[in-house]
Amino acid sequence: MIDTCFEPYAFANNAIIASPANYPPAKWPPRNYFPPDAAAVHFTHYNKAKGGDYRLLPSSPFKHAGTDGKDLGADIDLIEAATQGAD
Repeated sequence: MIDTCFEPYAFANNAIIASPANYPPAKWPPRNYFPPDAAAVHFTHYNKAKGGDYRLLPSSPFKHAGTDGKDLGADIDLIEAATQGAD
């Protein structure tokens, strides 16, 4: 699907949590990660996707795993700094 919709594209060093059976890792572009569940990511506080803290713990296998050497996922500290005081 990605090949059909986007050309060229880069899709690497992403964590696809709990990839569904009908779209297994083999169907994704190479050089991505497929943790079986959120616990395998080692978020600071997942809270079942209801709030929580999505920074990665030092023990996370995805620490510094981005193509830029940063943690996978959003830069939460940067987002919080950019939106501080916004209502």
